[in-house]
Amino acid sequence: MNKKNNKFSFKKICFILSIIGLTLTLIYIFKTSTCILTSDSVITDVLAHEQKMNKQFLLKNWYYGNEFWFFSLSIPTFLLSFFMSNQILIRQISVLITAIIFFFILYKYGKKFLNKKDVWILIAIFISGVSYSILDYFYAFNAYLTVVINSMLLLFMYFKSFEEENSKKIYYILGLVFTFLFNIGSLRYLPSVVLPFILTECFFIISDNLKVKNVKEFILKNTKIKKLLFVFLIAVCAFCTYKLLTINLHFEARASDTEYTKLGMKSMKEGIDAIFECIFNFFGYDNQNHPNVFMMTSDYFLEQYKQFSLFSIRGIAYTIKFIISIIFIVITPITLFKKFKENNHKIQFLIVFNAISWIIMIYSYLFMDGFFYNSSELKYFIFNIILNIILGIYCIFKFYAIKPVTKVIFECLLIFYVIANIYQTSVIVVEHDQKALDRRYELVNVLKENNLTFGYADFWDGLMTYYLSNYKITTVSVITDDRVSSYRWYSDKRWYDSGYHTGKTFLALNSNGKLFKDFYKMYYGNPNKIVETDNYTVFIYNKNPFDNEFEKEND
Repeated sequence: MNKKNNKFSFKKICFILSIIGLTLTLIYIFKTSTCILTSDSVITDVLAHEQKMNKQFLLKNWYYGNEFWFFSLSIPTFLLSFFMSNQILIRQISVLITAIIFFFILYKYGKKFLNKKDVWILIAIFISGVSYSILDYFYAFNAYLTVVINSMLLLFMYFKSFEEENSKKIYYILGLVFTFLFNIGSLRYLPSVVLPFILTECFFIISDNLKVKNVKEFILKNTKIKKLLFVFLIAVCAFCTYKLLTINLHFEARASDTEYTKLGMKSMKEGIDAIFECIFNFFGYDNQNHPNVFMMTSDYFLEQYKQFSLFSIRGIAYTIKFIISIIFIVITPITLFKKFKENNHKIQFLIVFNAISWIIMIYSYLFMDGFFYNSSELKYFIFNIILNIILGIYCIFKFYAIKPVTKVIFECLLIFYVIANIYQTSVIVVEHDQKALDRRYELVNVLKENNLTFGYADFWDGLMTYYLSNYKITTVSVITDDRVSSYRWYSDKRWYDSGYHTGKTFLALNSNGKLFKDFYKMYYGNPNKIVETDNYTVFIYNKNPFDNEFEKEND
């Protein structure tokens, strides 16, 4: 009787914590995430708007980059735009829809790889927020949640299509094809999902048939090889489709161009440090980008550097999160490999897949510029860490939490971890106050006050200003250094055409652009008016002085 009550109590506590976490997550989506908006995070919102206004599914005059998101992220935003005009609300509901899809898939993963009683702790961990980074990347930036969903769908659809007997197999195969062709075509997915998936299948095909002597007969009769070839062909078609899109559309590659780097001791240390930064970032501290900072319990938040005691509530919460990160990233993977044969095939597949994915991702991080070109590319590791958490929970209840005492210890540790997540989420919800949101509208408000509808700004202010003005102020992305030059990265190419706009024009300079403002006055002429705000200097011209600059670039 006590045993049943204990099981029920753990599940009940997880359920209650999930409700609390859900409440905080909804507050974050509908209040806090707006405070973190940047041009990078509103790209899909702008794309959906442009598709509707231009009545074109494939925007012929648009500069694209990285992903196209046609059949995933922009769809909810695009459809909602026909029923409501409030752009912020459209975005928030779209993010919520994407989050629901993610948690539905996460629940399906839990049922597939975990015991029923352990699914709730998996849901509770993620719905409680996990970290500042997961909140930002999932609900403020949103695009990276779609990357995770696509990656998870690939494995899920494959298991349903070829590894399990079910009456709806044909639908899962079609789902697998759709996921590949329309969502996993770019090179972003090659090191993390596609290549590890193919290599994992090759590993099991070889290991299961080591004693086969007739290789020809083995290749012809082995159904796993046929399945792998089928998936390989779909992958090739997906990458070809993506390549055709990049050729026929105005595509400005960033993460799709890769170059091998010369790896010296200094660059190797920087690369390894960056990988640790990504891992630790996920489990708790914000983007201060150094594990030592995390260990010293320093918190970087909203551009404010804060110190707090190890014995404070925040220090205790981070300590718990650090312990969990070691368990999920180091201890449980070692145990799973040691006891590899004691696991079923699905778990074995997941163990090998995740290990290969980590290896290839780290290799790409160290040697290839195109995939990881700075030290904050946590978004590329999110899928791997989700798998680590799933496998970690499985390992804990399979191999560690066997005796009543150890079971209580690990259940308490996981519960404390979720509570630490909830505490951290509550902190970010409280500290992202109205001042942070006002900062986002600062440039929009000054442009409205001066009746400006067209001008130029740094990329990080450009699309965001266009979006927050409800698309009333076209703010073209430019590079503001020694010259004002075009930044053709998610923008309409016509905006840079000579004569597109000839009337009143603005140039918004942030802290970086302000360094060159005297040079701009000399090179482009004195503005007719200059407006200063806390964070911007806005040059206002009666006519567009930058047409000649962009015309030279086109020549």
